Amino acid sequence: MEPILVRSKDSTYPIVIERGLLQQVKVFFDIQKDYVLITDSMIPSMHYQPLLDTLSIKLLITLPAGEQIKTLSTYQDVLEQLITHRIKKDVVLLAFGGGVIGDFVGFLAATYLRGVSYIQIPTTLLSQVDSSVGGKVALDYQQAKNIIGQFYPPKAVFIDPLVLQTLPQRQWSNGMAEIIKMAAICDIHLFEKLESMTLETFDDDVIIQSILHKKHYVETDEFDQGIRQHLNFGHTFGHAIEAYYNYQKYTHGEAVAIGMMRITKNPLLQKRIQHCLIRYHLPIEDEVSLETLLPLVSLRSEERRVGKECRSRW
Repeated sequence: MEPILVRSKDSTYPIVIERGLLQQVKVFFDIQKDYVLITDSMIPSMHYQPLLDTLSIKLLITLPAGEQIKTLSTYQDVLEQLITHRIKKDVVLLAFGGGVIGDFVGFLAATYLRGVSYIQIPTTLLSQVDSSVGGKVALDYQQAKNIIGQFYPPKAVFIDPLVLQTLPQRQWSNGMAEIIKMAAICDIHLFEKLESMTLETFDDDVIIQSILHKKHYVETDEFDQGIRQHLNFGHTFGHAIEAYYNYQKYTHGEAVAIGMMRITKNPLLQKRIQHCLIRYHLPIEDEVSLETLLPLVSLRSEERRVGKECRSRW
């Protein structure tokens, strides 16, 4: 298919979605450039081996998997590697992984040498449908998720749905939470599809539709000051739940699933969201109390607005 173009304040970048993309390196990547490839230890090397075989990879950095890498200490360690290897400003960083790698590498790119180019190569469902698009990049600090961040769009986003074949079921469910969120806030037809679909009948069009919706929000409100905040549906409580359990008990999508159930007051909408979450093996509740979560969260008005908008569509 034709690339999806996303307009930001200073540039336009393509999102390319194609099965087998990673086996066509010379078609999609500039082989004249130098690259740094940053990935995590859970990603099978067979997925990025074609990049190593074809591109000028000046440095391969493999980080531990999980939210715990989005720290100032890991950032400092990676900076020292870039400096030691004399990585110059014309290098392109490759964020090869899920949302955590995308956030981390994007922030690194935004700050190293006052800004270098980076390409998002998302390898999880969640990162393909959501976090790789829009230019939000960040680190965590203590229990505050994404508290140190920037808006820094990538040079391109390259999505190969074939890499999803090696995902464990829990990571499929993790991504489905963000798709359910997107459908609930803006696409009743997609939501109805999710109500009848299964993971076994999942098709690439679900990825495409989710990205097109994300593109709309990002282009309308790039810096998250208005309508883009609707994408935070479920995230206010979700981030607090993640932090409360020190990012150990739940994946991001699982925490957002619980957050959506907690914030939704419309009975019909809540029932249908619950049905969808259960269908894709996502949790719908947790025993942690509101009083316990409140110190970890500022309950923002954007989720209340989302509730009102949802009611108008249901």
